[in-house]
Amino acid sequence: MKKFSKLIQFIFISSLAQSQIVDLFVSDWYIGFRGDGTYNNLIELYNPKDVPIDLTNYLFRRSQNGSAWRALDDAQNFIRLSGMIPPGETFTITREAADDACDNCANRTYDNGDPAGYIDPNSFLKHNGNDAFGVFFIGGLGDDIVAWEESGTLLDAVGVPGSDAPENAWDVSGVPEATRYHILQRKFSVCGGNGGDWNTSRGCVDEECTETSATISEWEVINCVLSDPNGPSYPEPEESDATADMELICGGHGYLCLDAPNSPPGEFSLVVPVSNSNLNVNENNLTDELNVSWTESYDSDGHDLYYVFDLYTQTGDTLYSQSVENQLEMSISFQSFYDLLGVNNSLTLHWDMYVTDVLDSTQSGNGPFLINIALGDQGGLDQPPGDFTLSGPEDYTLLYIDINNLIENISLDWGAAVDPDGGTVTYSHIIATDEELTDVILEVEVGTENTADLSMQNLHDLLENLDVEEAALYWDIHASDGAFGQNSTNGPFFLYVVLGEDPAAKDETYNDLFISDWYIGYRSNPTYNAAVEMYNPTSQPLDLSNYILRRTQNGSHWLSTSWIRLSGILPPNETYVLTRQASDASLQECADLSEPDDFLKHNGDDGFKITHIGYLPEALSNDETAWLKMGITLDAIGYADNDPGNGWEVAGVSEATRYHMLTRNSDVCGGNAGDWDSSRGCIDEECTATSAELAEWTPTQCAMSPAAGDMPEDSDASADAIIFCGNHNYFCATASVSQDIIPMMVNLEQNYPNPFNPKTEIKFSIAFTDNVSLKIYNISGQEIVTLVDSKIQSGQHIVEWLGKDSFGYDVASGMYIYELVAGDIVKRKKLILLK
Repeated sequence: MKKFSKLIQFIFISSLAQSQIVDLFVSDWYIGFRGDGTYNNLIELYNPKDVPIDLTNYLFRRSQNGSAWRALDDAQNFIRLSGMIPPGETFTITREAADDACDNCANRTYDNGDPAGYIDPNSFLKHNGNDAFGVFFIGGLGDDIVAWEESGTLLDAVGVPGSDAPENAWDVSGVPEATRYHILQRKFSVCGGNGGDWNTSRGCVDEECTETSATISEWEVINCVLSDPNGPSYPEPEESDATADMELICGGHGYLCLDAPNSPPGEFSLVVPVSNSNLNVNENNLTDELNVSWTESYDSDGHDLYYVFDLYTQTGDTLYSQSVENQLEMSISFQSFYDLLGVNNSLTLHWDMYVTDVLDSTQSGNGPFLINIALGDQGGLDQPPGDFTLSGPEDYTLLYIDINNLIENISLDWGAAVDPDGGTVTYSHIIATDEELTDVILEVEVGTENTADLSMQNLHDLLENLDVEEAALYWDIHASDGAFGQNSTNGPFFLYVVLGEDPAAKDETYNDLFISDWYIGYRSNPTYNAAVEMYNPTSQPLDLSNYILRRTQNGSHWLSTSWIRLSGILPPNETYVLTRQASDASLQECADLSEPDDFLKHNGDDGFKITHIGYLPEALSNDETAWLKMGITLDAIGYADNDPGNGWEVAGVSEATRYHMLTRNSDVCGGNAGDWDSSRGCIDEECTATSAELAEWTPTQCAMSPAAGDMPEDSDASADAIIFCGNHNYFCATASVSQDIIPMMVNLEQNYPNPFNPKTEIKFSIAFTDNVSLKIYNISGQEIVTLVDSKIQSGQHIVEWLGKDSFGYDVASGMYIYELVAGDIVKRKKLILLK
């Protein structure tokens, strides 16, 4: 039997993929039952080496919802653990919210009593099947988080960062959505990680991964034990008990890799001296030394590493070599270069490093570097200024210049370029008409400061000299230490200048397409009923191709990869409804566009805005980057880079952007230009609270919510759609001037209850005795009933409406407008009747 086992071991090790990185790798991946929004999550790691693994040398990172590897500036985006994993042993990571059986697996210990697992407090391990997980080696990088992020070596991964899995999870080994509600177990022939090559690891049969194959995959896919093939959500387990699954996962696995083939050293980078350096050698500095340094390579087999410095000609002839063992720097005497060059000579040479573990070698990742070596009077090393980046104004800036802003300046900012030799760095500002900066039309010496002012007058004069009304310009900053010069690493930046008035500064620009209703209702697992209604308040048809819709996600910036350009013509005083294909049928029936769930997947704390791209200069009309960076924000719900939790407070109602409808008040005539806090009624700059009197919105709880703010008990949105869908009557053209002059002399409160059935009360107060009328209108502006029409004394008054018209007939469910007229003052609000 032992001979047979040895034969099997030889066969599998002989066929082992050379690309495998023989180091800590994922041996089991498990996402089981999901209850109350929580999955059973567990990841098992394996040490294939013949020496213990120190976990402090490793970092575990994740992506979320198709993001890149999450930034390490937030401790929830990574785990760094301590402890040792013995050879051939496993280490388990699970989460507190997982089943007790998962926790028991992570609470195991090795023979010496050391922990064999870790239980995460749900901050990191909240994967849902379409998130990526990576194992990174950071040994030698110390506690430098930036170095971890930039120089960590990816050893193994499940999933691809920056790529949200199709549907809910990735296919693996021919099994659809295998990374959720399954156990993925590495085949016992696998001896190491995939280096991040998830598609090869999961068995893709072609580059597009149209399908996967079990034959070429590294994984066995096993259904969760409690999955019921006849259940409504197969293959999700029917309950959270993971005991049977842990019997398959927990504990050591028999991997045949302790005699695996050698892996080459990992990639590394040259650091000092920087590229394009000058080295001047003379008889007075022959005792000096040139210090050369590089970043650490990595050998998964634990071998000693030898770093070799090579100095060679442009034709590839090596002139000098020097090596060190397990070090990241070396010193080379100037005497060596002096002897190499001879008398009165100079050479332009390449230098590079390679690393070897004796069996394999790896070149540097960023070499070779140039070095000019000369015999001369001026001695020592001279290196160019360090890299620096432009910061403001941002790339793709649209600038309008008119008589009102000619005396203003634009502030240009950039990072400081540090000269490695301690020399003074000076800057100059360059403007050109081409991106390659060959046609320079302005160059200004700035000095040593890393900021400068660009005069609007100078830009105006530049365009006049070019005899144009608008121009596409490119600007950059040039840094120099006297001997070397270089431009920024991220420039040039694009600047489009127009001689004319900025439409974003005109109030009438925002009397345009705006959000009239916002709706996020029932959440099935994990999809919301989501819809947004937009309104044309103008007297002219709107060409919807002039608008794009944008969103944020989980507190992100405005996403450049997720937006919609509208199409069609929207008549005056009409609405346009957008919903998602996963929403209830009643919403789709009234929608003008049902998008396939990729865009409108808001959950109440995401931002949404309407951007006008029709104002862009014609030269930029088809430039998608210009749409995203130069368009005018007309209206918005929420902000970028801001996550309020479950929803924003609006008009005094907490978390009103979820499980409510937000309806724009009838006196609103346009968007908020992105000023969401004013729009939702914040009472101070910090928005410690909101007020219905200051807000532009009326929140209404979903009809099927048990209580305000609760999730509706069913996905049926038909009652909500009665209110949400259809044209609304906005009264902005007839708003009284006196409302702005004496707004506090008349107060009209929101009716209560709202929605109502069969009766509601309307409160109002006036500060003077006058003729007063209180009328109810439908959303088409037709009068339904007059409740008050007489001279009223000053003070507070309460009027009851029973939901009947002027003939005493019951009116239909829906939205109505009540209007109070007191003298010259007119105030209106909306109310909702639900039967």
